[in-house]
Amino acid sequence: MKIGGVGLAHGKVGFPAREGDGGAAHTVVAQAQAGHGHGRIRRQAQRGTALQLNFGLALDAEGHHDDAVKQYQAAINQYQQSTVPKPGLGLADAHYNLGIVKYSQGKYEEAAAQFHEAINLYKQANKQDRQTTVYKTSLAYATYNLGAALYSNRQYDAAINQYRIATKQRPNDADAYYNYGLALDANGQHEEAITQFQQAIRLYEQAIKQKQRPADQRPGLIDAHYHLGLALYATGDYDGAIAQFQMVIKDIPEAHYHLGLALYAKGDYKGAIVEFRSALQYNPKWAEAHYHLGLALYATDDYDGAIAQFQIVIKDIPEAHYYLGLALYAKGDYKGAIAEFRSAIQYNPKWAEAHYNLALALQHQGDYEGAIAEFRKALALKPNNAEGH
Repeated sequence: MKIGGVGLAHGKVGFPAREGDGGAAHTVVAQAQAGHGHGRIRRQAQRGTALQLNFGLALDAEGHHDDAVKQYQAAINQYQQSTVPKPGLGLADAHYNLGIVKYSQGKYEEAAAQFHEAINLYKQANKQDRQTTVYKTSLAYATYNLGAALYSNRQYDAAINQYRIATKQRPNDADAYYNYGLALDANGQHEEAITQFQQAIRLYEQAIKQKQRPADQRPGLIDAHYHLGLALYATGDYDGAIAQFQMVIKDIPEAHYHLGLALYAKGDYKGAIVEFRSALQYNPKWAEAHYHLGLALYATDDYDGAIAQFQIVIKDIPEAHYYLGLALYAKGDYKGAIAEFRSAIQYNPKWAEAHYNLALALQHQGDYEGAIAEFRKALALKPNNAEGH
């Protein structure tokens, strides 16, 4: 999976009715829409009471993250030094907001620590606060964002645990199921991920049908279909994957590449060629797309086309030496094939097929002694199945 930066959407925050007592601030719930390779991180409604907390929110909204950190830390210090036995939920909010900024700076471990502290503080709230919708939302979003920070830090098991809790806290939250699916998929739990992506899709579609912010829901729906396709492909359900990629191909150009992989896996090499070429129109420097286009062209006996593709990526994908060797061999260029098979073996000395096909090429060149040596190496590496591919 390809992961980039996550953008944050910011709500407008006004000053609270009373300063320093955990009263309600005037704000809106906003949700950041990340790219299709990313999780989503949310900004909840805040009740911060300290001047520093609200000042930090304003600075963060304008992109002054370092200054925002200073204000949030000042708010935390103020709460900690307060003589009030329980500073209310403001201290939890300060940690939460500090986590948001740390996340936006790519400091995921620090962000996770702040969200974790916010959760602990929210759980210490008094009984009256715990009955409020704002409290329940705050705790759910802190849990959700802790999952996002752990996921971004590649702590997938821990992220899965947080998202499991988040989906129970907000069972109608499509984003929570989507992120849950991402973490499971990244952890190699593809079947479980499929279930979560399917639930996310149902909830996104339901929200759109009920006209609940349809403009906000559609990107999530597209992303869920795309990642469902990836998970289905990983389980060998190529037909299912193809259906998902075809749904989103107009919105996510990268889907052409993955659709090509699924078609190739089904033996539809001509269809795969079309999709790999479309992927390269989107990104002409996509090495993997060139490589797999080469494989598909080779499978259709277009050796010249395959050779051209493998030569483009040979510096980035060492395995291309082997397949370039096969294409040259198929064209009768045994000398060129020998050079490529030797390069493949330098990359992976235990590649039995490379030794085997090198032996065949040497045999064609009349180097029987060299061929015998390579046949022996191939047999030693794969005594029951030393044959060329």
